[in-house]
Amino acid sequence: MVEWTETMNSTLNPIDNRRLGDACAIALLQWPAVIGIWALSNDGWQLILKIGLSAWVVLLSLAVTFGRKEAGTRFGLATILCAVLVAAACAAHPGLWMFLWLFLLTVSFYAAQRAHLQEPFESVDREA
Repeated sequence: MVEWTETMNSTLNPIDNRRLGDACAIALLQWPAVIGIWALSNDGWQLILKIGLSAWVVLLSLAVTFGRKEAGTRFGLATILCAVLVAAACAAHPGLWMFLWLFLLTVSFYAAQRAHLQEPFESVDREA
């Protein structure tokens, strides 16, 4: 049986707890690859790894954006914006601009979660 939680916003009731983790899962799959792209050099095997990480980020972004129905586009675009902000924070490191990019990252991550929670959700009965 799926357990439901209550929120302050009546348009989001009921919420499946697993839906809150989707944005975090995308972040865990996408952000380390973005950081790896910035950290690796352009020599030998590191260039091959950098190309592989770039392909991973692009394919994951396309899958999240276009692999869902129409409502998933907002979630996908918000996760792409998060990846861009992670890259901007890496580029600004160790400067003060990094803090601006990290603040904007938290705002866009919240926007990604809200966009995902506002998607239509088909409940799946898992009692079988």
